Amino acid sequence: MARTTGSNELYRLIHSLTVEEKGYFKKFATRHSSEGGKYLQLFDAINKQTVFEEKSLIKKFKSYAFMKVYLKETIVESMLLYYRHQNQQIDLLTQIQKVHFLLMKGMQDEALKILRKCIKETKRIEAFEMSRYLQRLQMNLLLKTVPDAQLYEQLAKDYENNMNDIGKLEDDLLQWEVRSLTILPSTKKADVFNTKSQDDLIQVINKTGSASQQSKILKQQVLYELYRSEMNQQNLMTAAEQYFFSVETFKRDFNSEYNDIPAINNYLYSLATYNRFKEVIAFCNKTLLQPRQNQNQYQQLLVRCIIFKTSALVHLGKFQEALEYTEQMEKSFHSAALTTKDTVRQNVFMLKKIIVLFLNKHYRETWLDIQNIQQKKALERLAVDFADLKMVELMTQFMLGNFDLVKAMAAKVRREFSKNKIQSTTYDMLLTFFSKTSPATYKQEAKKIFQQLNEYYTINKKFHRKAFAMIRYTYWLEEISGGRTMQQGLQEQFGGK
Repeated sequence: MARTTGSNELYRLIHSLTVEEKGYFKKFATRHSSEGGKYLQLFDAINKQTVFEEKSLIKKFKSYAFMKVYLKETIVESMLLYYRHQNQQIDLLTQIQKVHFLLMKGMQDEALKILRKCIKETKRIEAFEMSRYLQRLQMNLLLKTVPDAQLYEQLAKDYENNMNDIGKLEDDLLQWEVRSLTILPSTKKADVFNTKSQDDLIQVINKTGSASQQSKILKQQVLYELYRSEMNQQNLMTAAEQYFFSVETFKRDFNSEYNDIPAINNYLYSLATYNRFKEVIAFCNKTLLQPRQNQNQYQQLLVRCIIFKTSALVHLGKFQEALEYTEQMEKSFHSAALTTKDTVRQNVFMLKKIIVLFLNKHYRETWLDIQNIQQKKALERLAVDFADLKMVELMTQFMLGNFDLVKAMAAKVRREFSKNKIQSTTYDMLLTFFSKTSPATYKQEAKKIFQQLNEYYTINKKFHRKAFAMIRYTYWLEEISGGRTMQQGLQEQFGGK
């Protein structure tokens, strides 16, 4: 979203607030400031904007520069009060503030009571660094009240034991963080592990203990990524479920700010891998309706759910519903992707939309979107996306009836593939079809390539290649040869799942 001069931080903050949060802020501002009405006017003016525009605000509000700083601070202060009993971290920090205030007023006994509760809470939510700080604060306070050497010695021993316990948990978490940072990037690369070395690594990870909930979550994430990288479908779904439910439990009971987006993404990916597309749609619908305190995480979740749900609708053969959904959610998707700076998934969405348009026979719109994405040079990262786009480009012109153009394009694409060292039996056979196609023979040629590709996949035990992981090329060939439609093929394959 473009902004018109100045920082748009206040605009983003106001527009991130829920209806309930805005209502609480307005009550807070009226109650805590004699000039609350003036700042509420600025709040309302920014809240009404659909795009940040500062010139009109400067013109309307005197001392605008000061007002926006004060308004931002007031919003933050009001939200800290709003969430003090709803967010574990904010509530804990509020209690620690009480401890320091009571110490300032000489009320040490009362401060120690709250401090002990804070220490207990830091252990429960695994806030190890904060636990160290509070243990040290408690030690310094108790030293002032110890009456004899024996109690002093016991106090020192308890302090040492507590710090050692925290240290062991921290060290264990650190080791799992290092393992995840070392292993996870490797699982994204092809041929890093051979099957035996990966199986050995999985055994080692399984046998390695985890001393805290956070360590357990990292262990489950590492196992999931290892199973995913070796395409171990026997264990993939179980690992995804264990990882996801552990994260959700920790987020619900211990740390509402814990980032569960990777676990959700992996869970959705696994459901899709097992062709459980109805569950993908149900999960996305339910999850997006649940309120979230962290708006950035909600934006990340929205981006992923839109992509997964669109793909699921296509796999179930619900082409029209997929088109309506992408059109309905496109603006929200790009806004969320821009906010979270997720350019990769912006490209993914554009590719999914191209397939949805094509499947709904909107060929001219498909062609325009293809040209748009090529102008942005958005596919330089992945050769397979570049290759799929070229195939869909050829398919689109074929469906528009431009056979001579298709032949010329096929020759050019073959040269581009050779230059970029893109090799694929599927692409090669499709290019052969496009180079020979004509109005009189395309049905026979399509049927021939369709049969050859099916035979190739069966003999070599290969997965059917799909355009942008959504639609089999063989389904398209089957449809244009006079056989089942793509929709019928998908509904027969996945309709009951």
